[in-house]
Amino acid sequence: MEGWRPVDESCTANDQDEDVSEYLIEHWWRKVELLADEVGDVDLLVRLAVITLPDEPFDSSAVDPRDTDRVAALVDLCDEACDALFETEQRTSCRRLLARVARTNPDLISARRDQRRLAAAVVYAVARANRSVGPGRSVLARDVLRHFGVTGRVSDLAAALIHSAVPGEGEKPDPTHRGSAELLTRAGRERIIAERDEALVWVRAVATDLTLSS
Repeated sequence: MEGWRPVDESCTANDQDEDVSEYLIEHWWRKVELLADEVGDVDLLVRLAVITLPDEPFDSSAVDPRDTDRVAALVDLCDEACDALFETEQRTSCRRLLARVARTNPDLISARRDQRRLAAAVVYAVARANRSVGPGRSVLARDVLRHFGVTGRVSDLAAALIHSAVPGEGEKPDPTHRGSAELLTRAGRERIIAERDEALVWVRAVATDLTLSS
């Protein structure tokens, strides 16, 4: 643009290049940190591999005997939704999430709550963690709600379920910002691994460029 001048004319091109490189490293490393939150930590992210979750039964060992029938009915609701909307791996992930919550925060799945809304929140939480629901996916949030015949948002309850199942620091309202590798399906792992590899390539490339230019 005619008449344009840099704000700081004492700043050399090399300084500007270094600023851009440092920004890029921060940007891509932040991406790595967010991905690490989805699986547990950075070490788990680096080691994350593509596996298929088995079709495993619900672990009811932590369920209060007085709640056995009610929780079993909740599991059945989640199973039916996963069979209709997703696949077997998602069903296993929902069972694992419920088993964890039964152990860490049983009040969250107490009889006081609407069972169908609670089941919708469980399925939604797992689907969000695996990025299998939402814009660009074959299943939208409204499809989950419609299946259970509930209205309104279940995202807050879904986040509470994830927070109980996966303890961590701070409150992160979006279920995709805290997670566990044990809840990830094959497709969920593939997406995270692809983003991990892209981010790490950028971090290493920019870091190498900074080293060579210093």
